[in-house]
Amino acid sequence: MARLGMVVNHFSKRSSPASHGTLLATTGLSLRLLAMNTAVGPIMLVEGSREPDPAMRDVCEELGVTYHHEGRQLSYAQAYNVGWQGLDEAYIGLMANDIIPHPLKTLELLLEWIGRPDVGCAFPYLTSNRIHGGDEVQRVGFAGRGSISCEPSSMTLNLNVFKRSVLEESGGLDESYRFGFAEPILLIKIRSLGYRAVMVGGTRAFHYDQLTKGLGESALTEDHYRADAERWSREYVRYASSRGLAGTACWRWPLATTTVTKVLWRICSGLPWLARARMRTALMWLEPWLTRYPARLGRAGSS
Repeated sequence: MARLGMVVNHFSKRSSPASHGTLLATTGLSLRLLAMNTAVGPIMLVEGSREPDPAMRDVCEELGVTYHHEGRQLSYAQAYNVGWQGLDEAYIGLMANDIIPHPLKTLELLLEWIGRPDVGCAFPYLTSNRIHGGDEVQRVGFAGRGSISCEPSSMTLNLNVFKRSVLEESGGLDESYRFGFAEPILLIKIRSLGYRAVMVGGTRAFHYDQLTKGLGESALTEDHYRADAERWSREYVRYASSRGLAGTACWRWPLATTTVTKVLWRICSGLPWLARARMRTALMWLEPWLTRYPARLGRAGSS
C-alpha cells in the first residue's frame, strides 16, 4: 500500500523562550500525530532557521523523524523543496508546523484522492485561519455549507499532498519568490500541466493561524514582500492585483476554475466598493459549490 512521504516545514525561535516552547509543543504534537498515522511513511522535518535547534532534533529522534538543517537560513519554498527532494515516495505531503493533522482520516482521504490520475494536488478544509484569501476560502467552505470536494481558485501550502511526478514536472516551488507568491505560481503550473488541485470533502485539519510566521524565524520581511509583489505584477500581469497577494489568492478571476465563477468575478469587479465587498462575501460561500468535483470513487465519492 502506498504511503505519504511527509515534509514538515519548521522555523524555530530560540531567542524567545516563550515562543520556542510553544513551537516545540505544537510541532511535537503534529509530529506525533503523523508518526501514528498508517497513511504516513517517512517524515522529514526541515529546519529553516539560521541555526539548528537541538531541542527540536531531540523530539524528532524520539519519534523516528528525520531532522534536517541545511546549515543556513531557508525560505518557505527552499525548505519545502529540500524536503520533498530528499524523499523517494511517489506521493509527497507538504505541511507547515502550525498545522495539527487531525483527525487522522484526513491524510488517508488525501492519499486516496491524490491517487486519481487527474489530481495533481489534494488538500483539506482548514478549521481556523486568516493568513490571506486562499485560507479564507477554505475556512468559509468548512464552516459554511459543509465539506464538499471542489476546485477553489486558490491554494495555500499549509497541508497539501502531491504526486511526486507533478512536483518534478513543475519544478517544485519557485524559490526566487520569498513571500508566498510561490503558492499561486505552483497552482498555475499544476493546472497548466493538466492536473486538478482539489479541496477534498470530508477532510479537515487545524491551523494555528500564522504560528510559524508570528513566532518562528522565517526570514520574511516587508521588503521581501514589496519586491516580490512588484515582480509578480510584471511577470504575471494577467493575475496581478492592486491588493497584492491577498487579491491574487482570493477571487482573482483568472485563477477561477469554471466559466461561472469567472463571469461572477467579472461582474463583481465592476461594482461599487460596498456592493463588490458583499458580492465577494457571497462568492466565498458559493465557489465550493460552483467548482464542485464530480467524485466517483470509493469513500471520496461520498463527500
